[in-house]
Amino acid sequence: MYNISELPSNFVKSNYLGCYSDNGDNRLLNGKYVTFMKELSPEFCVGYCYRSGYRYAGVHNGTQCFCGDSLNQGQSKLRDSDCDIKCANSRFNCGDYSEEDHLIGCFIDNEKLRLLSALLMTITDKYTPKLCLNIRLQLGYKFCGVEYGQECHCGNKRPDSSLEVGENQCEMPCPGDRSQKCGGAWRINVYSTDKW
Repeated sequence: MYNISELPSNFVKSNYLGCYSDNGDNRLLNGKYVTFMKELSPEFCVGYCYRSGYRYAGVHNGTQCFCGDSLNQGQSKLRDSDCDIKCANSRFNCGDYSEEDHLIGCFIDNEKLRLLSALLMTITDKYTPKLCLNIRLQLGYKFCGVEYGQECHCGNKRPDSSLEVGENQCEMPCPGDRSQKCGGAWRINVYSTDKW
């Protein structure tokens, strides 16, 4: 979150207000919103909001820039380390996201016809849905999924709704945070950045 009412020469570092919570139903900034898939950086977002006449700018989810004239008081300030999504074009971070905001559902996967077939990575240590979402974000895929407790799948095609099953079938704990679920045996939790 940045205050840009007066734009100094180093407008990103000197106007940084901190990391704040945010959600789709109660946004921290309620002005203009735009997605910059490859070119987002805090500098770019601050400049965009400043040129659009807004007082505040905020980056979210590594790709989204929000502008506004006031801060929604319903949100709370977090630790800076909670906003740890890297920007595509910057050494700075570009916010964070909630995995649950992006969960589409639990789906049946198949060895012969994978739901998300563009990329498969096996990560056995410190694996969580957030790590898989970060991989998807950095590589530019539209969807990702966690399966079998250690697999991260990516792809650009949304799974067919006829393959969706109950969340209770995607109950395998994640090695990086056992309170989170990382799919199951031939069951995959699928996430998307488009679900708001």
